[in-house]
Amino acid sequence: MHPNRVMFLTTSLGFGGTSVVVSLAKGLSKRGWLVDFVVVTQPENEHRVVELKRAGIGVSSLNMSKTPAGLFAFMRLLKRLRRTSPHVLHTHSVHANILGRLARIFVRVPVLISTAHNVFEGPRYREWAYRITDPLADLTTQVSQAGAERYISVKAVPKQKMVCLPNGIDLNRFFPDKRCGEKTSPNHDSSNNFTWLSIGRLTEAKNYPLLFNAFKKVSDQIPSVSLYIVGDGPLREELGALASALGLSGKIEFTGTRGDVVPMLNMADAFVLSSSWEGMPMVLLEASACQVPIVATDVGGVGEVVAHEESGYLVPPGGEQELANAMLKMMSLPKSERDEMGRKARAKVAREYEREMLVDQLNDYYMDLWEKNKRRGKMAQTR
Repeated sequence: MHPNRVMFLTTSLGFGGTSVVVSLAKGLSKRGWLVDFVVVTQPENEHRVVELKRAGIGVSSLNMSKTPAGLFAFMRLLKRLRRTSPHVLHTHSVHANILGRLARIFVRVPVLISTAHNVFEGPRYREWAYRITDPLADLTTQVSQAGAERYISVKAVPKQKMVCLPNGIDLNRFFPDKRCGEKTSPNHDSSNNFTWLSIGRLTEAKNYPLLFNAFKKVSDQIPSVSLYIVGDGPLREELGALASALGLSGKIEFTGTRGDVVPMLNMADAFVLSSSWEGMPMVLLEASACQVPIVATDVGGVGEVVAHEESGYLVPPGGEQELANAMLKMMSLPKSERDEMGRKARAKVAREYEREMLVDQLNDYYMDLWEKNKRRGKMAQTR
């Protein structure tokens, strides 16, 4: 029997790794897998829902909340697993990972893979939960080598059951085309301004206050500079107030969440990431694919994507002056040198992070684990 049914279970459609989860689901669907996509919470990102449905992938929600009613969501998961009988259950992010493992106590699931999308996924008790429930999973993957090494070191996952499977990028979707960025913003003046771009949820992890304070230092030295912030989140009002307090209201523009960031990337002269912690940031792969040079804090898997002084500059996390200096250094380069950085960035992601190559690897993991469990006599009976 050839397995062909996979359920993707993800905590939400709002966390940073969502785009790669959606991309993997679409890639597997093209290879003949019947993909069932389930979101633990409300699927709040309508752009992702539409993208999946256009690919012929159904999306449903367990509607889990932070109340005792969450038990009913778990029961809905068990019911859906019994009804669809997936050959593979692939869970993403900590809540979905733990729920999927616990579900295997009650429902037969032939293959279960858990994917962690960050080096740190919250309080230590979550790492203990990974350790305790590890026997219920066949494999855990991490999107960065740094994340994989940390999970092994804290004994959240044993070394023999952990692999690094990085995020993948669709090079046909993300590509350099400066023409598509020309009309992105009516306030954008490419002839005079140097344009910085940052993309990400407005949350503590992204450390936008660090970026705004560093940008203030940059702006004081080079007034003809602007910063676009793509994304939304709980810190929107706080960050708007900070931009105003720093006298940057006219230079920092909040665009909100966008369904297509390619025009924004092609509008930018350089990309900046100021995160305090990360897994494998998709935005860096996207920027690299569009040949945009990068300045970023060296956290999580960032250094695996950005080659220091080749495709961008890396700085220590939390270093306001270091970040400002790197931004000024990037701005001082001749355009030809920044363009060369961009070309090297795209070449690197094409070699190491091309989506189809990574979907092939994931497909191989599914099949290998299926065959291994079958030989061990652990295979569940499926329709």
